Amino acid sequence: MACWAVDVSTLIDKQFTITKSGGFAQIHKGDDIVFFSKHPGEAKFVSYSNVVSVRQDRENESENTEYYTIARISENIPIKNPLRASDLTYSLERVYRYNKPYRHFYRQYVNLSREDYETIISGLIFWSRTAFGIFINELQREQLNRFIQELAQINPELLLPAPDYYRVWQVLNDFIQEEFVDAASLLKEIHSLVDTLGTEFNLGLEYTELGLSTDDYGEADLLHKQEEVLSKFISSLKFEKQDILQELTINIEKSETELRFQKIFGGTPWPLHEIRI
Repeated sequence: MACWAVDVSTLIDKQFTITKSGGFAQIHKGDDIVFFSKHPGEAKFVSYSNVVSVRQDRENESENTEYYTIARISENIPIKNPLRASDLTYSLERVYRYNKPYRHFYRQYVNLSREDYETIISGLIFWSRTAFGIFINELQREQLNRFIQELAQINPELLLPAPDYYRVWQVLNDFIQEEFVDAASLLKEIHSLVDTLGTEFNLGLEYTELGLSTDDYGEADLLHKQEEVLSKFISSLKFEKQDILQELTINIEKSETELRFQKIFGGTPWPLHEIRI
């Protein structure tokens, strides 16, 4: 039997109606349904049920024909821990618009794989792919290229389709710590040191004038500009807790569904918002 996600606004009592202009919806007795509610820029999964009967009707108005699929359901069971489409961005096969996952649930009803249906009603999250997807999409082109080069040196197999997301996340986690978190902390310390030296010893040092070059002839990158870039990246992650990297890793290690998800997403490319390599 098929699985569907259906807009809960089509549901009245134990009956929902799908209206189409191009033919009847292919919903049948025995199909499994998960209902979602629409919100501005979001979709939230609220309950699930099963179709017990279906009838069809149509209405002619001038040249247009409206097709109605009316389905009765069994008990409508609330999802205990309802998740949003954005929570499941990297856990659903159906989602490939990673920056706008709600767009996959824009219509009255959409087809779901059995795996996606189980993921939604059970509130499961592919933690390693979620962690990897969130952070990899915050990298700029240059940073992404550096990460790919580092990954190629550590383990080229992780660049192939169907990567082990737990392993590739570990590499990305280390990369972020070294490239951003540790570097941002170091620059703050340098900033503080320069201000102290300039004040106590009257050395005339101005932090905004200091720069760092990675070669003998290249132009120096101003430290305060680098600090701004790093701070912007870290703040753009939109996490309230600073130890989010550690928390994600703990969730991954405690998850009992990593192997299940790894099989589901086998052979799929990295979940990038866009190709920036």
